[in-house]
Amino acid sequence: MDVWAEPRKAGRPVDVHVSPAQRRALVTFLEGQELQPQVFIEDLHSAVDAHVSSVRRRGGEDMNWNNYFRLEQIYKWMEALQKSNPGVVSTVDIGKSNEGRVIKGIIIKFAPGLPVAMIESGIHAREWIGPASATFFVDKILNSAESDVVRKYEWHIFPSVNPDGYVYTWDKDRNWRKTRSRNWFFYRGVDANRNWPFHWMEAGANRDPSSEIYGGPWAESEPETRALRKYVDKLAARMHAYIGLHSYSQLLMFPWGFTSQHAKTHDKMNDIATKAIAAVTGVAGTHYDFGNIADTIYPASGNTIDYVYSKCVPYPFVFELRDNGEYGFLLPPDQITEAASEAWAGVRVIVEEALRAGVPAQNPPSC
Repeated sequence: MDVWAEPRKAGRPVDVHVSPAQRRALVTFLEGQELQPQVFIEDLHSAVDAHVSSVRRRGGEDMNWNNYFRLEQIYKWMEALQKSNPGVVSTVDIGKSNEGRVIKGIIIKFAPGLPVAMIESGIHAREWIGPASATFFVDKILNSAESDVVRKYEWHIFPSVNPDGYVYTWDKDRNWRKTRSRNWFFYRGVDANRNWPFHWMEAGANRDPSSEIYGGPWAESEPETRALRKYVDKLAARMHAYIGLHSYSQLLMFPWGFTSQHAKTHDKMNDIATKAIAAVTGVAGTHYDFGNIADTIYPASGNTIDYVYSKCVPYPFVFELRDNGEYGFLLPPDQITEAASEAWAGVRVIVEEALRAGVPAQNPPSC
């Protein structure tokens, strides 16, 4: 089965995608356990076709948040922002993917010597709302008032840290999740969010290359992981906040993922998450749960956020954006603006609380 929302804790749903041939066997099994499944998407093939067709019909548009955009369109927009905002916006290429695509980010800096806030999205290719939200954040920062708290940070934003996978979701398989490296003759891809060199393969990852949560043949096997890790290391000393954007499940989480044991600053991160989610809900009434990764969703070792926290970045968080399964990864374009707006409300609280906490100009080398 293709598991979309994995088993978590009691009372939470599990979402799976099965073929028509599997459906009868699955329903029979569940009924034998006195469980009644609910169908969200009756015909995934038709749903994908309709979703992609609606996006492509408007493919010639300039960047907006009523539609999804291909990688080359996002990169072109980022380069245009650099030209139209000299001295404030610059682009950065941190490395290349397995298939040779540039991993491109955008830096927004209104003054020298500011602390860093970093945003990463698209590590799982099919989660299109992540890159769309990241570009929405860029627009919000650039159009913010001079007194806005977001101008007190130097922003480093990467809309697609798995560019090969993202392109593949447009051209071949809308539901592709992993990178596109070749493993064991004909298997493709590694879950780049299980590939980081911190407690790699200890929990919530799989050694089977066919698995959606395959952690790779070794830690940091993927060029995408290596490039992002090196960039994080370079900025870690002055980074206040790191935000990962995923979907779906409507969650806000923080370390640890490799263990249920609470991190040193668990209570502080939980307090910030409480305030951030109040802001998220205030936008459109959307309900989010929050907490440490292992307890809130499932154990997941070798993930980005755990690694960032291990480098003494004090406030790393990860969003699982809309929705709760009605559309899953096929969130309609007409929900982009609202979904991104509520996430942005949460991000603003995180960076504001980080400033209020008085994080030092330089984080310690060990923590």
